Amino acid sequence: MPLPRPIKPIEEKPVKSKPTLTPKQELATNQVTLKIYRRIAVGFVLVVAAILLIVIYISTTQATIRIQPVEETIKAEMILDIVKNPTLESEIRGRVVAGTIGKSADFAPSGLGKKEVTGVAKGEVTIYNKSGANQPLVKTTRLLTESGVLFRIENDVEVPAGGSVKVNAYADQAGHTGDIGPSQFTIPGLNEAKQKQIYAASTGEMKGGLAVVSVVSDQDIVNAAAQLKSELEAEAQTMLRDEVGDSYDGETFLTTIVDQTSTAAAGEESAAFAMAMTIKVVGVFYDRTALEEIATRKLYDSLTRGKEFARVNTEGLQSTIEKADVEDEMANVRVYLDGVTIPSATSTALDPGRFVGMNEGQVRQLLLSEGVAQNVQVDFFPFWVGSVPRLRDHVYIEIE
Repeated sequence: MPLPRPIKPIEEKPVKSKPTLTPKQELATNQVTLKIYRRIAVGFVLVVAAILLIVIYISTTQATIRIQPVEETIKAEMILDIVKNPTLESEIRGRVVAGTIGKSADFAPSGLGKKEVTGVAKGEVTIYNKSGANQPLVKTTRLLTESGVLFRIENDVEVPAGGSVKVNAYADQAGHTGDIGPSQFTIPGLNEAKQKQIYAASTGEMKGGLAVVSVVSDQDIVNAAAQLKSELEAEAQTMLRDEVGDSYDGETFLTTIVDQTSTAAAGEESAAFAMAMTIKVVGVFYDRTALEEIATRKLYDSLTRGKEFARVNTEGLQSTIEKADVEDEMANVRVYLDGVTIPSATSTALDPGRFVGMNEGQVRQLLLSEGVAQNVQVDFFPFWVGSVPRLRDHVYIEIE
């Protein structure tokens, strides 16, 4: 059996004692340690401040894009049935009635239509006798102007010696050559000596050779017919409204001219003319509210994605009669309605992500070139920001 190994005693290492620092050395060591801690603390604060500033900057920057949108008019047309007792969606409750009315009225030409009429110029002349004897002149005695226009007197006259007499004279030839102003006349039928003593003169115009007179024009006929038709329509519509009563707030009329006559034709000279007319008027009276609802739904059906109505022109709702059966009181009415659309907030053209990183000029150019807006304004916050932030929810689109 082997003998146990002797246990080696553990050698104790001498413990090094810390060097003893002088108070001055200990103070210097503490100051160095404090500086290190201070630098670490300041650096930490700066890092936190920088991160905080970045967070604040990102969370507060924003861009507001205000646009004045381009407007577009869209239209809707449809045919609806007007019946007494509607059973279908395309039918509107209403009445169909008709009446015939006629009358005549007098009209005067407007003066816009004119016609030249050739006649014989006439006027008054005074015949002077400077001789010592009376001078008889027979009817048709010639009077000649210095320019060679010939006139004749209308009656026999006797011009007293040293006196004068007035007489009417007329041009020898019809036409505008006889239209002259005040003139001096010789009497060719007398000898040359007497022509110097016996002569004629006029102080007024000789006129009537060519006259321009007013005539009934084509436009006069058209205007008279339009005026008479308008008057008859007003009377007929009142008559039909009275027949139906006030049960309906919508109405439309169809007028047919049954007969029309005029006492003067275009081109005729006339101081006045009479026109007679007879018309037939069909009146369709209906529930306007129901018709407007159907038309509005039809208009909204034509609205494309990314658009919304700025306004619907319900006051401009139009209805015209296509076909009417007065006996069965049924009518087909063509209905027209329009509205003005603008881009909506859901429009892809106004997606905030499109504008990230753009400045105001780039945003404006993009929207104007695409025909989305007619004016664009971009406001940034804070004021020193010059481009659209990258966070979509910090981009606001306002449609004015």
